[in-house]
Amino acid sequence: MSSSPYTLAQIQAQLQQHFAAAQLEVLDESAAHAGHSGNPEGDAISHIRVQVRSADFANLSKVAQHRAVHAALAPFYSLGLHAVVLDTAAG
Repeated sequence: MSSSPYTLAQIQAQLQQHFAAAQLEVLDESAAHAGHSGNPEGDAISHIRVQVRSADFANLSKVAQHRAVHAALAPFYSLGLHAVVLDTAAG
């Protein structure tokens, strides 16, 4: 059982709420980082990989796309999300 106060489903719902996603995938990669900063006990959702394809990104640079996703994830960072690998594109 995860010690995180949030679930992957909640992260995915947050992103769906912020972006009209043609494709959205959220993967938990925390197990590979057990013992690292942000997941010292190895039982938290601390490291995720997010792939988003959204028409909302059509006029945004890659940096602006990533900033938008990080802004949408801000509530989770304050609850312990430690690292996010992003793959974004207009779609």
